[in-house]
Amino acid sequence: SCPLFVPFFTQSREAIKRCGKDGQWIQKTVYSPCLQKEELETTIFIGLGCSVTSIVFLIPSIVILLQYKLLRKQHRIRLHLNLFLSLTLKEVMEILWDMLVTYDKVTSTEVFETTLMKNRVGCKLLSFLKIYFKCCCFTWMFAEGFYLHRLMSNAFSPPRSLTPVYILGWTVPLLSSSIYGILRGVYSNESCWAYGFYNLEWIFDAPNVIFLVLNLIFLSNILRILMTQLQSHPNEPGNFRKAVKATFILIPLFGIQLFVTIYRVPISKEGGLEYERVTVIINHTQGFFVAMVFCFLNAEVISNLRRSLRHQIRDTSFSMSKRLNHTTHHTLSVRSECDGAKDYHQSNHSFLETGQETEEIELKETSLLNGPPTAKSEFYE
Repeated sequence: SCPLFVPFFTQSREAIKRCGKDGQWIQKTVYSPCLQKEELETTIFIGLGCSVTSIVFLIPSIVILLQYKLLRKQHRIRLHLNLFLSLTLKEVMEILWDMLVTYDKVTSTEVFETTLMKNRVGCKLLSFLKIYFKCCCFTWMFAEGFYLHRLMSNAFSPPRSLTPVYILGWTVPLLSSSIYGILRGVYSNESCWAYGFYNLEWIFDAPNVIFLVLNLIFLSNILRILMTQLQSHPNEPGNFRKAVKATFILIPLFGIQLFVTIYRVPISKEGGLEYERVTVIINHTQGFFVAMVFCFLNAEVISNLRRSLRHQIRDTSFSMSKRLNHTTHHTLSVRSECDGAKDYHQSNHSFLETGQETEEIELKETSLLNGPPTAKSEFYE
């Protein structure tokens, strides 16, 4: 392994030491694989992009599945929710580890000032959480496989309660991670537990591999049952297509693609860098695929989303029409009040004009009957 005093490397890199024909080690050690800074940064950013993509799809999936009561009361959906949550937390821890520890080690020129070399409590806690949530993902993938296999093999006797599954999914990883953390704290409490120590990692890796093997067995038996049922209807078109579709749907749910990442090609060998990046992509895109397949492309989820959208459009239209009717009614009321006031003023004005005309006519009639006062006095004289 690359020594800690060498800058710009991660724990996946190894120096090269060759053995001579005489069976003795050649004293010169090649450290060039430890100094490929640009390659390391590219790999880190590829993993970061895949992790962010998975989180962007996982969080809305969790919200959507929790939003609808018809969905979240189903055992199958509850298992999906726990798997989605564990994948989300795993990717969050991976991002924090890559940026705060790995990227800091790769880019820092002060080797002994890096987070990895300081070996503080927060760094070791982050390492523990990264291991724990990674193990939770394997456990919940196993829970998905076990539940579906039981439904396929004994459809008339589904499990009544998921409490044992919840205990299995969150406590078994805690047990293995805690044992590993205690042993690392006692025997090799350095470098934020980033480097292996006498194969202690098998404490949590062994259950993870066992869960993957069991899921592979579950998938094989599920496909056998499915093919048997499809063969009972040989004239039905598309049977083979249905079987292939079911296989591809269950692969990311059961984590079968992770078998590719178990064996790691040494980075110094040909194709080692490409294999490392493919491994990073496979590890960090599982959340994206399960969110797409079991939420955004799920027919039941799409049906509920469409129903909610129709209700939303109907409520919006009703609210707008109600508001429009209220506005129209208010406008008509104002107009009627204005028209009434206008008619009142017009009638009042015409009444005043009529009164003035009547008064003028009476005055004229009175003047004609009485005559001018001087003429009347002369007539009487």
